[in-house]
Amino acid sequence: MTQPSNITYGGVYLYSPKGINRERAVLVVAARGILAHPGRRWIPALEVKPHDDGDLLTVAIDVPGVGRRYVNAGNIQRILRDWLVTDSDAHLGTVAVDDMEAVRDMLAAVFDL
Repeated sequence: MTQPSNITYGGVYLYSPKGINRERAVLVVAARGILAHPGRRWIPALEVKPHDDGDLLTVAIDVPGVGRRYVNAGNIQRILRDWLVTDSDAHLGTVAVDDMEAVRDMLAAVFDL
């Protein structure tokens, strides 16, 4: 795992928590200012899933090179920055602006903003 200094808003990365034998893909939803602060160890993300769970808060996204995937804005996770795998093979892509707007809108709905 490389030092996670190149994490981007809207990036889809593999997340590999220590002690848990289950790597998963996550969509980083932290603001750029949060990501720019290296002292911030925890950042918000949404787990990327291959199927639609049918929940009202689920948003479809296209991950370049991977295809259609889904995130649920009701299941925001606090992930440890150091456990993001940021090697080029583990950065699955960056979600398009339109898809990130849909995710942001759904997050705003969750928090009634």
